[in-house]
Amino acid sequence: MRNMHRLSLHMDSPALGHPVRVQILCPVGRGPFCVVYLLHGLGADCEVWRSYDVETVAARYRLMVVMPDGGQSYYVNDPRPAGLGAWEDAIVRDVRGAVDRMFRTVAARTARGIAGVSMGGYGALMLGLRHPDVFGAVGVLSGSLYFGHKPHPRGQAYQTALASSLPRGAYDVFSLAENVSQRPERRPAVWLACGLDDGHLRDHREFRNLLARLDWPCAYQEGPGGHDRDFWQPRLSELFSFMNDHLVGEENPLES
Repeated sequence: MRNMHRLSLHMDSPALGHPVRVQILCPVGRGPFCVVYLLHGLGADCEVWRSYDVETVAARYRLMVVMPDGGQSYYVNDPRPAGLGAWEDAIVRDVRGAVDRMFRTVAARTARGIAGVSMGGYGALMLGLRHPDVFGAVGVLSGSLYFGHKPHPRGQAYQTALASSLPRGAYDVFSLAENVSQRPERRPAVWLACGLDDGHLRDHREFRNLLARLDWPCAYQEGPGGHDRDFWQPRLSELFSFMNDHLVGEENPLES
């Protein structure tokens, strides 16, 4: 028996001026469902998750999974006149709003999580911290946590140009964490994982240490592996288990 419906949609995005392509896995049954937004990495699109067998993992917990395209946006609102557009608004406002209108979801932060790999790992953490009234749990696999915080470790021109165009500190997950921590009731639950041979490991450790100084609990993992699917694939089950443990269908006092 099939446990999940797979849908491929194009959702209108006034923020971008064009539709966003979205893959959705929805559990069979009436719901309402908790939702996990899953963000891809640089150079991929929403179709990449088909090869990760997300359907099997999500079905185990009856979590709805929303997988939007994010292009090469790092999921930020690009302010450049000829830039990539307002991707933050597209995901948080347009796609999220459409999902809650179209499906029987629990439309509360307590029932909504966001996760991703690499660029998408950064995007998940950044959006979770910029919108703590929207997301109650965040999962990061090998996130590009340097973005908006310091130069690209290998001096990549594309990321450097995009990051330098953004308002200072506005998309820096380190600064965002310090700001959110001032109101503990707004802190999303955080799960981080990175490979021991991954160039992003130092940033993950620095962010973990920051959360420790802020007395912010964090589920943290390191293990053999690099910045690739061989490290990410086996940890999807743990990521979704974390989401399942932290997402509940209760009313959200922070969200109108």
